[in-house]
Amino acid sequence: MSIAVGQLKSAYDEVPYASHPFPHSAPENLAAVAHLFGLDTPPAATARVLELGCSSGGNLIPFAARAPEAQTLGIDLSGVQIDMGRKRIEALGVSNIKLMEGDLSALDSKELGSFDYIICHGVYSWVPPHVQDAILRICKENLTANGVAYVSYNVYPGWKAKEIVRDAMMLRGGSRATSAEQLSYAKGMLDFLEQVAPKDSVLSKTMELTLPELRHQQDYYLAHEYLEPFNAPCYFQQFVERANGHGLAYLAEAHPSTMFADNYGEQVAAPLLKECGHSQVLVEQYLDFIVNRTFRQTLLVNGDRGSEIRYRLDGERLRKFHYAAHLPCLDGESHLDDSPQTFGATGSSITTQRVEMKAALEILSASWPKPFPTTTW
Repeated sequence: MSIAVGQLKSAYDEVPYASHPFPHSAPENLAAVAHLFGLDTPPAATARVLELGCSSGGNLIPFAARAPEAQTLGIDLSGVQIDMGRKRIEALGVSNIKLMEGDLSALDSKELGSFDYIICHGVYSWVPPHVQDAILRICKENLTANGVAYVSYNVYPGWKAKEIVRDAMMLRGGSRATSAEQLSYAKGMLDFLEQVAPKDSVLSKTMELTLPELRHQQDYYLAHEYLEPFNAPCYFQQFVERANGHGLAYLAEAHPSTMFADNYGEQVAAPLLKECGHSQVLVEQYLDFIVNRTFRQTLLVNGDRGSEIRYRLDGERLRKFHYAAHLPCLDGESHLDDSPQTFGATGSSITTQRVEMKAALEILSASWPKPFPTTTW
């Protein structure tokens, strides 16, 4: 084990990361997104699933419980977190999951076997380069021919501002003896900068953008997101190029609505599509600048499947989905005419003047969370 990896192990053994589900990483979602863009994948219900950096299993255990015919394996560097997860699994009586302690960069991929879905959430940006390469190598070598890998990571340009804050926190807190001391001194640095940052300066604007989020975060999150020795954001294009170098192809984002220029308005879409042509990666890199994106949840497939991906949505494939949504009318009572109305919930909304769309949203919202197949419409 390298010195760098040893530092990471100590950090997570001392301050375990809260482990809970990340819905967009669920194999069912990965299969649905792949289907949306033209790829068939193994059934999630009977899949072999691997999670790299599984913490204490909070993301993997729920899937194992709801898919008893699936086989799941979680690997994490922290023995403390693995022990916590094993106790949780024993208490729940879930039999189709195994957790093991291990250094990803030292794993023998041949011994692991093959997996239909590989999940790596909250690890890639927080490990040294040789471990990043190991993650992509495992995603290639251990993924079945029709499988999907999920990797989340911090991205620029949004993390450019956050890096200023992180650097300041590391300056005051990074050299302290314990995690508790590091965090205490780092928080003091934030208070100091908030008081003294010159009005209208870059620092002042940065603090204004980042402090509200930091004030509401738990200590374990701040310790691992801002005070670990490794936090290496990258541009989306750089990540895709690196994945390509490992024989992987970009498929999509786990949240597909963020991928399409049309969802950002005509003023964005028209010049962007003209500039980028048919390059999905280039379109999305431009969009990252427009929305100042800080985080991505990217889906990868074997490189030879890249030519099969279809970003133009196919009505036949859409009709194979079941749909559920809670998007009530935000303008009071909906009117089944051609007047524009907005439907939505916290964080998302749709404005439409199409009668059939309004009717569908009304039906789905009234029946939430029950899903509907399109054959019932």
